[in-house]
Amino acid sequence: MKTFRQDGGFQSVETNSASRRTRNFYLLIGTAVSVLVSVAMLLGYLVFGSRQDDLLAARLSALEKRLDELASRDEGRVGSALLRSRLMALQRGEAAGPVSGMPESSGDADWTTVLQDFEGRLAGVEQHLLEFEKDPLTRAFEYARSEHAELRALSVESLRRIARHDPRAREQLRSLLSDPSAEVRREALQALAEAGEIDSLSDIMSLLSDPDGEVREGAVDALRELLSDGGSRDQKHLAASSIAGLLGDSNASVRREAVGALADLGTPESVPALLDTLNDGDSGVQAQAIEALASLGDPSVIPHLQSVYGDGQSRLSVEAAIAMARLGNDQAFKEQSPRLAEMAIRGRDDDARRWAISALARYAPEGHRDVFAQAARDPDERVRHEAQEALQEVDDD
Repeated sequence: MKTFRQDGGFQSVETNSASRRTRNFYLLIGTAVSVLVSVAMLLGYLVFGSRQDDLLAARLSALEKRLDELASRDEGRVGSALLRSRLMALQRGEAAGPVSGMPESSGDADWTTVLQDFEGRLAGVEQHLLEFEKDPLTRAFEYARSEHAELRALSVESLRRIARHDPRAREQLRSLLSDPSAEVRREALQALAEAGEIDSLSDIMSLLSDPDGEVREGAVDALRELLSDGGSRDQKHLAASSIAGLLGDSNASVRREAVGALADLGTPESVPALLDTLNDGDSGVQAQAIEALASLGDPSVIPHLQSVYGDGQSRLSVEAAIAMARLGNDQAFKEQSPRLAEMAIRGRDDDARRWAISALARYAPEGHRDVFAQAARDPDERVRHEAQEALQEVDDD
């Protein structure tokens, strides 16, 4: 069949119909292919994505189990504290790498990117778990170099356990004496003192000028512990000279510690500095200085103690009287005996009553048996024990 064209020609109707059918066929094929591709992608997402989810869920379950095992493992206070502290750091986002929480995907991010991101985070957690599962001492050496002060402090606590017998631990502790954290410096000082690390004397003495008062106090205590029962005379003299410089420290607690250390070191050269401390503005420092002067056994300080005693009415007069009695002059103590007897019976503080009984029993037991007998019925067990021993000594004499 032919049809008339507008330009005057003719065309075949069968030919036009065949062309339309061909175009429709290809359009249908294209649409079918697109649908099949979409279905395939959907099925692939469902199948592959589900498989990946299962794998990741299994890994996550394994990680959680390992965390539970680590949390319940008895590694002592240090091990568990290190673990808790590191987990807290992870939660704060301070750990290296993306390890905290589920991944946040943007609206146009595809499922592959999300799964890869989450898998990377799981790998980060696994790496940190490997750190936790290390030997506690190995971990302690590593955490000594951590950027987190709380971990460095906890590493000191672990290293102190082996420092006496492990030179590597002592070397690590010495390096921590210059740590930016005052807490770490204090802990390292104590650990070295407990380890008997005499070779660290110069490093420890350098901390007598530390800007932190508690570190200065810790340095004094470390020197006292290291040298009271050991060390050469030259070492004690050097330490005492350095410690004496703290008798004018702005911190009263540091001054008290310094006075006590000078008494324990027992160097006669400390006497002039201690005499100056009798005028300290803190009564606790003054009382400590009186005790220190008595322990050094130098009778030449009695006139200075007599000045402190004064008319016998000051709050330090009893301490001064006892110190003079220890140095051979018991006149002031005899004057203070009634005051001590009253304190032994009616003192408000248990330690004060024990102290008064002990002083009376040592320097004036005669005439105070009734005081000891009455104190033997004290409500405090330790006071009763002190009084009973005093009675025993009186009766034995």
